[in-house]
Amino acid sequence: MATVESAHYIKTEHLVPLSKQQLVDYADIALNHTSRRALEWIAENDGITMQLDYP
Repeated sequence: MATVESAHYIKTEHLVPLSKQQLVDYADIALNHTSRRALEWIAENDGITMQLDYP
């Protein structure tokens, strides 16, 4: 998740805390815990939810 947050910060100069839990929830179901697939999943789903917005 730090990779995505860092890339966003470099591009926008705004730090946005993203939901690690959302990625963990999806990883438990389908990702097999690979970082590359996690980044692909984020891209395929038009991003990931902010930390404050994900339960």
